[in-house]
Amino acid sequence: MATAPTNILHWNCRGVYANYEDIRLLLSNHNPAIFCLQETHLLTRPFPRFQKYNSYTNNDTAILIHNSIPHRHIVPNTTIPITALRISLGRDFTICSIYLPPPFNVTHQALNSLITDLPAPILLLGDFNGAHPIWGSNITNTRGKLIAEFIDNHSFILLNDKSPTFLHSSYKTYSCIDLSLCSPPLYLLFQWKVLDDNHGSDHFPILLSSNQPNTAHCTPRWKFTKANWTMFQTLCSHHFSKFPITQDSIPRFTTTLIEIAQICIPQSRGIASSLHNHWFNDDCRKAIHKRKQALRAFRLAPTNVNLQTFKKCKALARRTVRQARKQSWHTFVSNLSTQTKF
Repeated sequence: MATAPTNILHWNCRGVYANYEDIRLLLSNHNPAIFCLQETHLLTRPFPRFQKYNSYTNNDTAILIHNSIPHRHIVPNTTIPITALRISLGRDFTICSIYLPPPFNVTHQALNSLITDLPAPILLLGDFNGAHPIWGSNITNTRGKLIAEFIDNHSFILLNDKSPTFLHSSYKTYSCIDLSLCSPPLYLLFQWKVLDDNHGSDHFPILLSSNQPNTAHCTPRWKFTKANWTMFQTLCSHHFSKFPITQDSIPRFTTTLIEIAQICIPQSRGIASSLHNHWFNDDCRKAIHKRKQALRAFRLAPTNVNLQTFKKCKALARRTVRQARKQSWHTFVSNLSTQTKF
């Protein structure tokens, strides 16, 4: 039986639709169990569908969770922009995607009330927009002091290693405003890392790699549309026509029914495959490679020339990837006919 994905991503994407292709690439490249997003900018639009993932959204935040992961949606009573799920990933815990915009009036009372509403242990991921030296900032602001006190009051552990998570292109500076907080029981479960490409955003995606052996499995699913119902009915009639229905016979009845189903109904292989982007071609690879090269050059020498080069490469990569996806769809549609098999 195949194992389920266990890694977690979180990213301030600066618009789900604006960076739809980049979200697909991150899902394909890292095959995360969970992807927490901030600044979704959905407004009244529905959240786009991503194959193999269920989505939950709330107030400029979202969580994508692989459909092999057991979970339930939690709706805390708060005005703080947050999406929360109770999940089972090696162990049970609550995962949250949180976004605190700069003008948002966040208070100690609101944060404390939020934690009271969430079952422990908790993994709190998102863009906090606060500055404090304990997570790598050169300064301390009011929001940063409040968050630091919040971390201390609730005994959260900061997973950040002080690596910058945000590029402020106007000032050609980096800062650390995206935080990963967890309850003490979760501290040893993950390895924290900032990815080296900010894709279409000014924030860098953050990867939490699992430190634990992957014991979670993908349960095979019944393919009911391909079942041999005639054989199923025949076998059920043969085995159950005179089957004694008593309290003691229920386990044997269940076992027999499952055995009949395994004969008559095909099952999936139980493989948690990653999302495939068939439109991703060599032009996309070259454009993204140039964007990464330009970003590295700007990091080594943050000059205006290097910044402009990076912005051009970033825009070119977005345009190339978007055009490749559209062209792939147009090619597919143009080849459809009455003879096409699905």
